[in-house]
Amino acid sequence: MTKDRKAAEEVVQEVFLYAWLNSESYNEERSSVLTWLSMLCRSRAIDYLRAHATQHRVEINTLSADEFESADLSPAHACEAARRSIALKEAMIGLSPVQREAIVLSYYAELSHDEIASQMDLPIGTVKTHIRRGKQGMSANAALKD
Repeated sequence: MTKDRKAAEEVVQEVFLYAWLNSESYNEERSSVLTWLSMLCRSRAIDYLRAHATQHRVEINTLSADEFESADLSPAHACEAARRSIALKEAMIGLSPVQREAIVLSYYAELSHDEIASQMDLPIGTVKTHIRRGKQGMSANAALKD
């Protein structure tokens, strides 16, 4: 919370000292010891931040938009990626085990048709057919069409 290791250590030290000196104020019926100590730490950290707020103010005009960009997906993109992942899993479940294995080896393991044929001990034409039919079966999944 404090974004400063030394300040956080001071807050924790103050909390433990307070807890030691005021242990009679702890009521086990209201919360666990961990909850009580966490609440004390949170309160002390907020007090610290309020007391030092003027030191940490940043002039908004000096910041560029690049400082606010995140490498993480936006919530909308993360939701869409999760939805597509679920749809892909459901489509894969609908395939036969041989089709599923051929597609996984082709697209996820990035093996060539020859390598897949050798690994699955099938003729190359059969491997190609399993992959093509598997893709056709997956394309029937409406969620993947969007």
